[in-house]
Amino acid sequence: MNYIITYDIENDRLRSKIAKFLLKNACERMQKSVYLAPSFKTSEWDNFRQNLHTLFQGQLTVNESLYIIPIQKKQLIEAIVIGNSSTLDSFLTEIFYLFF
Repeated sequence: MNYIITYDIENDRLRSKIAKFLLKNACERMQKSVYLAPSFKTSEWDNFRQNLHTLFQGQLTVNESLYIIPIQKKQLIEAIVIGNSSTLDSFLTEIFYLFF
């Protein structure tokens, strides 16, 4: 399962912190506050969620939010993109290595 992560955060410092965290954890930026997270193993996902929760704990105002939306790869393939789709295209491209 992949995830779309999106946020609306007014605090510049916190917004920068979350962007760096997501990029460091293999998420790809689709737009300024929208990221695509890879399919994590269960233990990786638990660790990712816990670190994300710790990062935000007590720092969000009532007007700020972060959404993590599960999405299957099949749905991503069927997405309609108007404009630049390079991030989604590169995310969906699977590379296979053969070793001889």
